[in-house]
Amino acid sequence: MSTARKLRIAFLTFALIVGSATTGGILYLQSQTFGDFVKRLISERSPRKLGIVGDFSHLKLYLFPPGVGVVNPRIRIERENVSRLPIDGEIEAGELRVGFAPIQMLSGTLHVSEVEVRSGKVKALIHSQVWSERGRKSAGGKLDWQDLFQLQIDGFRFVDTKLDVQFEMPDRENSLLGADLVVTDLALGRGKVGGKDGIVSRAEVNSIRVQTPEGWKPLPVREAVSLKWSLGLNDSGLEIDPFSAELAGVRLEMKGRVDGNLLDPASTPKLQAKVRAEADLSTFFLSNLGAKDWSGELRITSSLQAQLKDFMKTLKANFELEGRGIQWRRMRADQVSASGALDLANHRIELGHFEALDANGPGGGGDSG
Repeated sequence: MSTARKLRIAFLTFALIVGSATTGGILYLQSQTFGDFVKRLISERSPRKLGIVGDFSHLKLYLFPPGVGVVNPRIRIERENVSRLPIDGEIEAGELRVGFAPIQMLSGTLHVSEVEVRSGKVKALIHSQVWSERGRKSAGGKLDWQDLFQLQIDGFRFVDTKLDVQFEMPDRENSLLGADLVVTDLALGRGKVGGKDGIVSRAEVNSIRVQTPEGWKPLPVREAVSLKWSLGLNDSGLEIDPFSAELAGVRLEMKGRVDGNLLDPASTPKLQAKVRAEADLSTFFLSNLGAKDWSGELRITSSLQAQLKDFMKTLKANFELEGRGIQWRRMRADQVSASGALDLANHRIELGHFEALDANGPGGGGDSG
């Protein structure tokens, strides 16, 4: 047997041994036995004061990109937890995947590129103490923008997950403000916003339902068929590009920005945006208000600005309106067009143009300033 042949056999034997050992190791790390070992280790060594209790069935390893999947996780966050925020929460999912950037494999530090929840249910109750000064102090004092960058996690993602979030309102016993969301894909993580470090979010939500506390006036719209957004937040403000919603009978899209630090209580953030809305009046009024007297199609485009802290007192807007087949009870117009301006700060509405046409000709029109 030649030397070259012996070397090939030795190399193949070595490769077979290494491959078998690697495969066996990966299979063991993904086995129920290793999963039980990890659970016992965490249970024995993790401090009880963390306020986080969890369980899972087994682990999965991902090589490209590198990551660890926790299969069938069940996590309970107790009110007294390591974050010092008064929050109760539960997470159940088909899989919770923790991803690492390839360069982190050589850095010697644990830096998570993304935490992903798939096919899950997330419930959270935020207690009223979070709104109080005492509650904020117990949570570590004033939240600074740079605090958001201390966590060694670059982002979170929810895929095919139901979110149930409730806020306990202050000074009202058993009064909850909540929202139920069915999330197709929602991502939240670090990124560049206007050339500066910030937080970016993109989402597609199939439905959302808002629950208001007892004693609140009923909202004209409590449900949305779908929501989509692309947002960027930093210490200079919030970029909206865009935010779109589809309600019962209404499609709305908004692009713009909020100038001002939203995390600074002393700041006075100002919204500037362009809004486009299309409405089927029959569907909107019947679904949301139970009214059967309206019909027709309406399109509105508007540019608006307002201070967020006093939105209804500072809102200014210019608008253009077009409608077709508008009918309310016995009043009807085949075509309607209008333009004007709204200034709630000065309690003023200006109608620059209004025209309504019926099937037989002009039904009214004119200009006013």
